[in-house]
Amino acid sequence: MGGLNSQQIAQLRTHLQTQFYTNAGALYHWIQASFGVHYHSQGLVKLLHRIGFAYRKTD
Repeated sequence: MGGLNSQQIAQLRTHLQTQFYTNAGALYHWIQASFGVHYHSQGLVKLLHRIGFAYRKTD
């Protein structure tokens, strides 16, 4: 069980530049469907920060 490789991270970056997510669950499902990789919510937030994106909970 591992995270995304560099090619998958590049695909994720490209995807996030064109797609806006209002909740982390939708992004989690996209990553799972696209790459077969599972992230816990904190792991997903850390990944987004590491690649230059931010997830902020909306009110």
